[in-house]
Amino acid sequence: MHWIYDRKKDNSARYTLSPRADNYLLCFGINPSTASPDKLDNTVKSVERIAKRHDFETFMMLNIYPQKATDPNGLHSHIDKKLHEKNIFYIEKYFRENKQKKILAAWGTLITKRPYLKECLRDIYNISKKYNCTWFHIGNPSLSGHPHHPLYLSNKEMMKNFDIDSYISKL
Repeated sequence: MHWIYDRKKDNSARYTLSPRADNYLLCFGINPSTASPDKLDNTVKSVERIAKRHDFETFMMLNIYPQKATDPNGLHSHIDKKLHEKNIFYIEKYFRENKQKKILAAWGTLITKRPYLKECLRDIYNISKKYNCTWFHIGNPSLSGHPHHPLYLSNKEMMKNFDIDSYISKL
């Protein structure tokens, strides 16, 4: 199997992770953990199941911020602008190339972990508008309105429309 696996040479950041296919479910988490083509983590395995359950060939894992960290507390305290710009470059590339334009919002309450994460999401949102993407989530939003992380939901949950416009206006 051939993979799309865009990352920094030193492996400190990952921009994309996906088996090559024509029909991807684009999924946004907060930041990458340890998943790689030869070793998917439980979050990516959950996204893969969701994609297949909803008739996508596969998934493409993207993140609001590309820094690899197994613990979100380990994220940079301030944004690395070059890292963010490179992330935006890859995101736009795959928005442009993906036929489906369907995005699964899957970052949970971790969006509140660092103030810059909201700004990163706003940049992604603006690009998604340019490409007429449709946003979805799984399960009910958290009490504070954030889309749930897929790892903590039942495999039976179905994708629902996510009002990204309203969500962004409240960030």
